[in-house]
Amino acid sequence: LTKWNLSPFQIASELTYYLLQPNSNMLEDIRVAQKILHWDELPRPILALHVRHGKKAFEGKYYKNSDFMSAVLTMKERHGFRTLFLLTDDLETSEYFEKATAHFEAVASLDEPQYVQHGWKESEKHLRDAAQRVKNGANGCSEAVSTMLNIYIASLADGFVGVFNSNMSRTIMKMMTAMNGGTPPPNVSLDNFYTKLDKGSCWH
Repeated sequence: LTKWNLSPFQIASELTYYLLQPNSNMLEDIRVAQKILHWDELPRPILALHVRHGKKAFEGKYYKNSDFMSAVLTMKERHGFRTLFLLTDDLETSEYFEKATAHFEAVASLDEPQYVQHGWKESEKHLRDAAQRVKNGANGCSEAVSTMLNIYIASLADGFVGVFNSNMSRTIMKMMTAMNGGTPPPNVSLDNFYTKLDKGSCWH
């Protein structure tokens, strides 16, 4: 680490970026997703927002949609973000952030939530969500592709808001850091995972 003059986070970011290089099929999926989003036409800068519920309720403080919205608006005020890119699999969250159009010139999302998560009842939630996914014809492979697409597209944004005890949020931040020459873009973690200020927020 001393030889390369990189922090542990920068090293992890470079390794994550290297390991997650998309193959040709995924590159085509990314191009299609960008076309669907009209990504090149969205007003910059773009703020990516990952709202995580579910297991988060059992690992520490449960952050409401309004908590995320407050962080998003603070980031907009400080850095002039014009577009919000939302990552969520929660229908209630998706509907909640529709009102963000009052604050941003555009709100974009690849997700099409088909169910409502109930984060405080994890075991029941898994049963309901799994049954709903089977009913809708979803499968693990399609969900994995959707997750990776969200990560890749979010990594192309100019800032990030999330909770860093989420693997997805941390992966996005590492990708963004590596793509930004080792410097993290403007970001907010509601749970302060990396700074350890939120004691007990994660078991990992």
